[in-house]
Amino acid sequence: MKLITQNGQLQLPKDFSLNMERTNPLLSGEGDASIPATLPSSSRNLAALGHRERIDRADRYTNKVEAILQVGPVQKRGQLVIDTMHRREGIDASFAIDNSDLYVKAKEKSLKAIFAEGDNGNDYKETFGNISTAMTRMQDIYANGTDTYDYTIFPVSIAPYEENNIKHYQYNNEVDGGGNLVYEARTVREGDVNMSVPAGYGIAPFLKLHRLLVRLFECLGYTVSYNCFAANAYKNIVIVHNCTDCLCNPTVTLYYKDMVPSCTLSEFLDWMLAKFHAQPVVNSETKEVKIVLMESVLADRADIDITSKVEGDFTVQLNPTKRIVLTPTNSLEGTEPAADSFEELVEKYGGYVEADEDQWDSLTGNEPAYNDCLVLRMTTGEFAALNYNIQTGLQAVEVIGTNHFTYDRHNSDDTEAFSQADVMPLMRVDPATKRGVSPFIGERLHYHTSYKGQKEDDKQEVIVVQRAFHEHFIFHTTGTTQKYIPYDEAQSGVTGATLAFGLTNFELYEPFWGFYNTLLLNHATHLKCRVAYDLGQFLGLDMSRPKLCNGQKLLPVSASASLASRFGLTDAEFLLVKKFGDGVKDEGIEPMGGNGLKWSVSNDAEDVARELYANEIALPGGATQYVSYEFSLNESLSPGMPSYLNEVRTITAQATITVHYKEREIEGGQVHWINRSEVFANQTVTFTFTAVAA
Repeated sequence: MKLITQNGQLQLPKDFSLNMERTNPLLSGEGDASIPATLPSSSRNLAALGHRERIDRADRYTNKVEAILQVGPVQKRGQLVIDTMHRREGIDASFAIDNSDLYVKAKEKSLKAIFAEGDNGNDYKETFGNISTAMTRMQDIYANGTDTYDYTIFPVSIAPYEENNIKHYQYNNEVDGGGNLVYEARTVREGDVNMSVPAGYGIAPFLKLHRLLVRLFECLGYTVSYNCFAANAYKNIVIVHNCTDCLCNPTVTLYYKDMVPSCTLSEFLDWMLAKFHAQPVVNSETKEVKIVLMESVLADRADIDITSKVEGDFTVQLNPTKRIVLTPTNSLEGTEPAADSFEELVEKYGGYVEADEDQWDSLTGNEPAYNDCLVLRMTTGEFAALNYNIQTGLQAVEVIGTNHFTYDRHNSDDTEAFSQADVMPLMRVDPATKRGVSPFIGERLHYHTSYKGQKEDDKQEVIVVQRAFHEHFIFHTTGTTQKYIPYDEAQSGVTGATLAFGLTNFELYEPFWGFYNTLLLNHATHLKCRVAYDLGQFLGLDMSRPKLCNGQKLLPVSASASLASRFGLTDAEFLLVKKFGDGVKDEGIEPMGGNGLKWSVSNDAEDVARELYANEIALPGGATQYVSYEFSLNESLSPGMPSYLNEVRTITAQATITVHYKEREIEGGQVHWINRSEVFANQTVTFTFTAVAA
């Protein structure tokens, strides 16, 4: 065995060996590395490792050394990771390959630092020289859907402020009435003051996720050979940001480091796993990276058949049932879900119907009753309860929350939980056009200009949306978390378009989690055995590709072996990838939609008030004359969705009733009537609803 660095080959004992452990990056964050071993502290080894044992060295200390492991004719590139160095007792080190090669290099570096350090020439920045040149490019991308660059551009809502008790939103990438991006020097609202800003302020391009990954791994010295997010279904996923002064620097240079989150590489990979169940698979020998989805891995064909290589019997490990739990980050105001879970919402209301913007606008109180108790505004993902207003006889629309639910079906013994670090934005409809949609992503960030004398250095969260383009969009290029995008109906003659999926957990479940969750619900059977790989097969083993054994598909979980002059057996663990005929799976939630029925209220507010009065609600004074009443419910009425014609439902509620009456008073033989009022709080009232044809 040989360990070779750029400063020469290390001296190893004759019987030296390394115990190498390999893992599937989609099932473990441990990577691929040897258990630490002790190398001799020979003068040759200390010199080859740069005399890191010396305290008088001029160069900074690092614990990583590029190295090649060679066993016979087989070699593997990686990183020698040094733990401790002693002049006499030895050098404790491990050898990292593949995903560990990546982790050792940069796992704790921030994405911003990676792009800043990797900036050579124009690779990770683009210099326009003047704002007119930059805006010619940005306007083309926005208005024509030009897709040849790493980035795209569309409006996002930012920096809300209140004026006269009304909340106003501003935009990055604001669009004027003529469909042009606004970039001229102007005055904007910053907090509680109006501020003059330079040309280019508010222009903020966004990196496409698949291009960000390519550029990120280029910075780290790898080539992306396969990228699942470059597929047509996923290539429009975009990482958005709050930086509002991307082009406000003397050379009008767009820096990639300004367009990425503040998180570390480790945090970013954790987010990618929790959001899309995706990870990089690194080959440290070829310096290539594959970005793969777990669902695609499970559906992939086996790359090798190991039937003849398995020694002895399998140990079959039957695990308790587990389920996937996906929890979003709803920290922005207005993004709270409409209920603790989707199931709870459906159970409470019976179902919902979807409404486009025209249908949504028609809900605002001009109908004598309602057709459905719950409506999903497709453009924004907001749910609204339609509650009958017993006082006016009209329906009231109450927005109760978004569709940003946690995915948790509560159908297993245990859980495999993923908390998604990205901040879910709130989708907003442009109040002027009633059509254009934009995600609200929070406050502005400043990297090149000052705000009230100081630069902002707030953390940029991970925020992700999908890009959509159509020539008839009010906003030609749009970013959204939802499936539905409205067109400009006046131009196109149609009301909207539907994307393949939205970015909420119930939309993400099927394409990114469904097969894996089914395996968990069916006990996720693990098989342990010993496999007679040869050394080259072991070191080159693709842990993200299934293997075939006796016609069954097995996905590697881990593999470990001792690397020595004579290579032995590998201790291997696999996940059995199989769909069972009687297997358990998550059934879809099918809420009842509109069925052509609506409720009619058979007793109205006057009936209720008269009934209460007739039941001898005691009024003060002597003889009285009933005049009128005021009636208000202490809670909203929600009978649910009607199921069949002539169905009758009753609801009991608490009300406050104010009775206005005249009290008779006799003075000097004359009868006078004096206006009086009496308030009766917490009165129990019952309403009867009957289902009629809509």
